[in-house]
Amino acid sequence: SYKIGISRANSKKINNGLKDFVTTEPRKVKSSNVITWNKDGDGGAGLAYYQEFRFAVDSHVFVLYPKFDANKYNQLFIVTLLSKYKEIFNHGRANSLSRFKVEKIKLPSKNSAPDFKFMEQYMKRLENEVMSKMGIN
Repeated sequence: SYKIGISRANSKKINNGLKDFVTTEPRKVKSSNVITWNKDGDGGAGLAYYQEFRFAVDSHVFVLYPKFDANKYNQLFIVTLLSKYKEIFNHGRANSLSRFKVEKIKLPSKNSAPDFKFMEQYMKRLENEVMSKMGIN
C-alpha cells in the first residue's frame, strides 16, 4: 500500500470547499467530475461544489455521483441549484441524508427527461459572458 498527496474537501464556504492537501491511501480518493454538497460547517452548510479533479473527503460532505453523462457544465448548473439550499441548512439545521433524500431539485426538461444539453449550453453562455466582461477571449 502506498500513499498519495491530494486535495481534501470539507465543509468550507470558500476555495471550492477544499481545505488542504493530505496524504492518504488511494482507496480513499474520490473520482473527479462529481459534486460535493456540504452537510454542515463554517457557514458552508448547503453549499455545493463541482470537483473537477480527484480528491479526498471528510465526514461533513456528501459526494454526489452522476447517473447520467455528466460534464463540467451540466454539473455546474446543478451545483448552482443545490447551493440555493444554503439558506435552509445554514441556520443550525444540518443537511442530513434523510433530508437530502426528500429534496426535489427541479431541472429543465425536454420530452419528460432532464435537458442536460440545455444546462450545458446555458453554463457555457454564462461563462462566455463573464469572460467577455473581463476582457478574456
